[in-house]
Amino acid sequence: MPYGKLLKNSLKTVWSNKVIWLFGMLLVFFSGSGFNFANYNIIPLGGPEEPAAMSPNELAAQVAYFIDRYHLIPYIIAGIALLVVYLIAGIFLRPLFNGTLIGLVSNAYQGRSAGFKDGLTTGRQNMYKILGQSILVSLPLSIVALVVILIIALLVVLPLVQGSDPPGERVALSVVIFLISLPVLLVIGVLVDFIGTLAARFIVIEGKGIVDSIKTAALTFRQNLGQVFLAGLIAFGVGIAADLLIAVLFLAAGIPLVLIGTHNLVLALVMAVPLMFGMLALIGFVKAFISAYWTYFFITLRSK
Repeated sequence: MPYGKLLKNSLKTVWSNKVIWLFGMLLVFFSGSGFNFANYNIIPLGGPEEPAAMSPNELAAQVAYFIDRYHLIPYIIAGIALLVVYLIAGIFLRPLFNGTLIGLVSNAYQGRSAGFKDGLTTGRQNMYKILGQSILVSLPLSIVALVVILIIALLVVLPLVQGSDPPGERVALSVVIFLISLPVLLVIGVLVDFIGTLAARFIVIEGKGIVDSIKTAALTFRQNLGQVFLAGLIAFGVGIAADLLIAVLFLAAGIPLVLIGTHNLVLALVMAVPLMFGMLALIGFVKAFISAYWTYFFITLRSK
């Protein structure tokens, strides 16, 4: 398997077809991300610089007062509504853009035009099949995770709810179960990712159905175990390296913004908009590149 050539072709394809890059950005945007909320001390006017720690009830009262004083309830409701719409839309848009990326790269490999409309049509035609296979493939991981959570809940959380401390042996057993389950979940997660990645390409490129794509992907994975694992390690390594580089760039650009924000918050927020868009563009490029790499790997594997 010419992994170096696959990486080179993937990079060239994404760079020369900006529409692929665009759909990579859209896929990243609707994939969701973790939010780090800064912790702020709510200090009354005239209070000490470092107040004593407040009780949960006092903190709740302070937050309620702040919300009521600045009439924030309509904005909070609107924000929650937008978040719900965003999360629901992401459920359907992720498989749409995933299928679009696969179709665009497949077209580019065959020398056909990688146009916006054609790519979106391919994604729309395969969206529900990709969503269905991703749900089915993820079931084993979800079941194992749910079983672990239920066991730990019965051992530790249930006694706490009933108003008593859980016995020490139960806590120790729950820790052991959690530590044992971590590598199991990791292995299942890797298998799910590999099979799901291949199955999505069986759907888009070869037109297979949901169940058939999963069966064929599992068989292909088993027959080409070493090559798929090596391809996954390369993709993982490229992703980690790219993430570290983007993080360094973000810090280099973000620290001056923080310093500006201490003097002019509005100016810092305005300057942060192009910075965030730039980060989205970089992460989207990496997403599109790795998707293209897997598509080229799949096509090469199937052509053997």
